[in-house]
Amino acid sequence: MADTQKAESFQASYKFPLLASLLSIVLGLIYLYTIRDVPQFKIPVIDEWSYDDKAQGILMGTWPSGKVFYQDPLYPYFLAFYLLAHRQRCCCGEGASSLSRRASCFPCV
Repeated sequence: MADTQKAESFQASYKFPLLASLLSIVLGLIYLYTIRDVPQFKIPVIDEWSYDDKAQGILMGTWPSGKVFYQDPLYPYFLAFYLLAHRQRCCCGEGASSLSRRASCFPCV
């Protein structure tokens, strides 16, 4: 009987964070869908441009070039994988960033 109470307590304690994480992902996807036609969304600027350029370099085999990193080097690899999987360059940075922020909620659950 104590085991069933522990199981029910465990399920109840994880229900709200899981639902909040899923809601965050759904709202993020809706947000990306609604801004897909905005001109500023289609052109990467500042950091997005830099990360996109590095991700393209990873896919072409020309990056890293031996220069000092001034930004974190792991995100371009993640973005290169995302670019490879989705075969599109436009608005990839925002999509990958948005989904990775929302997916980071799951370890908290």
